[in-house]
Amino acid sequence: MINLFWDLYQQRQISSLQRQTGASRADAEIAARQPIQRESERLEARVDRLVLLVHAMWTLFREKTDVTEEDLLKRATELDAEDGTIDGRISRPPVPCAECGAMISRKFNRCLFCGEEYRDGSALETV
Repeated sequence: MINLFWDLYQQRQISSLQRQTGASRADAEIAARQPIQRESERLEARVDRLVLLVHAMWTLFREKTDVTEEDLLKRATELDAEDGTIDGRISRPPVPCAECGAMISRKFNRCLFCGEEYRDGSALETV
């Protein structure tokens, strides 16, 4: 009879731990997604800013010159080829940090050592 009570007690403890672990796992998964969500939002904002800048430049340029869409696409291909690969991207080499001298990855435009933002260059280089 005592074994029956002991088994019931152990089963209750096991069930309680399973519920706690399940909740902890779900909380951990939510917490793991938060940095990914923030990075996704940061990248979306960056793309939106780039689209706005490019659209503004193109409309201004088209209004003030006789450059055509064909000229624009030709130049885009030339710029794409400057890094040796026509892949639809511009490779930007790292630059030294003005604050600490470490190299700043242009992927982040922020020094990973001191946190200084890269601000030099044109409007497009700081995006």
